[in-house]
Amino acid sequence: MNRRAGFTLVEMIVAMGILVVGVSSILGLLTFGAALQRTAESRNDVALAAAAVIEDLRVNTFPLSADGVVGAPASMSFERDVPGHPKLTAYVDLRESPDREGEYFATVRIGWKERGKRRAETFRTILQREVPFDRRVEAEIKRAKK
Repeated sequence: MNRRAGFTLVEMIVAMGILVVGVSSILGLLTFGAALQRTAESRNDVALAAAAVIEDLRVNTFPLSADGVVGAPASMSFERDVPGHPKLTAYVDLRESPDREGEYFATVRIGWKERGKRRAETFRTILQREVPFDRRVEAEIKRAKK
């Protein structure tokens, strides 16, 4: 009885081919997953930057005069860098509501460059013409010291 143990050359080549296809599929999925993660991180950074810009607009857009009257914004459209996000730029456009006095529609467009292409996300909110309480208190303290 002549018994041969082991695999033939054809079986080994087929097994290696199946292994190569499986490994290359897994590597493709890993690359795709990494690209999705980069995109998600980028969009998260943009959303956080937009929230910071909108909060800054709420606090600093409307001037408070010496007699305590809240004025209209100095500029209705402007571009600025986003603090803490050196690769992002914010484009802000304010429009006064035609229906309600003291309401402004704010459009904040955050732009950045990703893989050589310009990208942008747009966020919209409504701002009330008002000054935060702490700024009013600071103005009252300054006025009382004079």
